[in-house]
Amino acid sequence: TPQQFLEISGALVNLIASLLILALCGGLGYKIARFSGSHPLTAFSVQAALGAGAFSLVWLALGLAGLYRWWVALALLLAGLIYLRDEILAWFRQLGGILPIWQDSGTLGHIFLLTSLLLALNQAWIALAPPVKYDALTYHLALPAAYAAQGRLAFFPANPYWGHPQLAEMLFTWIATLGGQPSGGAIFNWWCGLAMLAGVAGFTYEHFPGSPATPRSQARAAAAAVFFVLAGATARWMLGWAYTDLISA
Repeated sequence: TPQQFLEISGALVNLIASLLILALCGGLGYKIARFSGSHPLTAFSVQAALGAGAFSLVWLALGLAGLYRWWVALALLLAGLIYLRDEILAWFRQLGGILPIWQDSGTLGHIFLLTSLLLALNQAWIALAPPVKYDALTYHLALPAAYAAQGRLAFFPANPYWGHPQLAEMLFTWIATLGGQPSGGAIFNWWCGLAMLAGVAGFTYEHFPGSPATPRSQARAAAAAVFFVLAGATARWMLGWAYTDLISA
């Protein structure tokens, strides 16, 4: 039906727009700090966080100026992608840091990594579906939708959660202003969760299991760390929800 087509196309808009916004954040983070002495996956994750914080402040300023308009959201996205294109490509190339982990982790490590990928992909369907979680419907997605409808940052005294820190919600508002479905924040959180897991792998590879570590033991530890995080229900489920905990992590 036409309604089903709109739902599916809106989900695709969310999927693509949220990835582009995260890529833009990563490119800006790469421009801010290279972290040349760190594992590439660690740098990949922290650079995404730095860029997300910076663009959240930009989007906050646009909201205070009453510029939550689809054309402003699109212009900012396109201008950023053009200006930071080299940094974005360099940021993405750091994902090559997963290859040594895959090659050295052995059979058990391969099982851990492939299972982790399946667990993460399974949550993508939940993230693309209409949101149902309490916090998302109460403020994580409700406030960005209200801001986008108002065209500016506004105070809603009836919502007791309005005063919570809203760094992630500013980016949710960016996606909402671009015209996707309400689940845009959820799939953006899913992408950010993958970036966080990349950071877990890189950081573990660098620092565990300690001084007698070999590349093989480091790779196995990194693969196990990602799997153990996703084996816990909380982090795995939150990949599919429009919450902000994984973005904070």
